[in-house]
Amino acid sequence: MPFPGLATIVAATLAVMILLRCARWLPQAQPSDRSLHVKPLSRVGGLAIATGVAAGVPGWGPLAGVAAGSAWIIAAASLAVAAISLIDDWRGTGAPVRLAVHGCAALAVASTLPLDRPSAAAAAVAIVWMANLFNFMDGNDGLAAVAAICGFAAYAASASATGANAVPYACIALAVLPFLAINAPPARMFMGDGAPSRFGSPRRRWESPVSPLAHGPRGCRHWRSSR
Repeated sequence: MPFPGLATIVAATLAVMILLRCARWLPQAQPSDRSLHVKPLSRVGGLAIATGVAAGVPGWGPLAGVAAGSAWIIAAASLAVAAISLIDDWRGTGAPVRLAVHGCAALAVASTLPLDRPSAAAAAVAIVWMANLFNFMDGNDGLAAVAAICGFAAYAASASATGANAVPYACIALAVLPFLAINAPPARMFMGDGAPSRFGSPRRRWESPVSPLAHGPRGCRHWRSSR
């Protein structure tokens, strides 16, 4: 396994272990009409994913399709989204505030792509939409994690087949694997709003098209957690 992948999975695994030990002090996801768990569960598992992604970033290399020297814009956008998401997980924020931060971050990420202004605006809207649609899956045991792993593994395979840099996609998929171990039915922890919200803005511009499955919690009752 290349160094970035090894660093990613080791860091994510250690973070999962720490979060499990601290679970009683972490914010709790309360059961709701759109969730499939019946008891409160910790909801900051996205920190483990973020930790794994951050550990692998130094070895990623250039991002395909991103203008040279623009990586710092994506990093700043990711940090902004992660920050507002963590605040929301711990203390709560209004939807307008979250959407404003998501919108600004999405516009920043779209500006790094070789697009004209109308296309960049459309890309920003799509990023915000997919980000929130993906978060909707988080109340379903294992669904968001499996979607992320499958989506980014597919992106890595596609990039490799075309000669593009597949390392970022592979590292993101690997970062989610340890989290899946505690998110699979019956889930012991959820990502929370900040899974960079955490895969972060750059992740969301690559997000998996399986996200519409989030609309089907009532059709996925076999996923229901016994916790």
